Amino acid sequence: MHTLEDMQIDQRVSDIYKKVLRLAEQKEYYHKLCLQLQANNKELTEKLYERENAFQDILEKLEEAEDRFRSKTESDPKEKAQLKKKLEQHVKDIDDCIDWLKNI
Repeated sequence: MHTLEDMQIDQRVSDIYKKVLRLAEQKEYYHKLCLQLQANNKELTEKLYERENAFQDILEKLEEAEDRFRSKTESDPKEKAQLKKKLEQHVKDIDDCIDWLKNI
């Protein structure tokens, strides 16, 4: 027969066993979560790298366009005057829109 003390020990062992099982389940859950987060991090890092490269390409194209624009306007005074006139007209149009919006 089991004595009261034996039953208490059995209960304690059972409780410890249940806790160990819960810890093992938690460890497995967190391990899977960690793997998932690592995969997500890798994917996001790759996307960031791609976007940084695309951004760098755009900056290089912008610099090339600015260089072409500068060289074209510097070498052709007529072109420069036309561009200045267009720019002034755009500024006037923007000012007119702002005035119109203020009066609404």
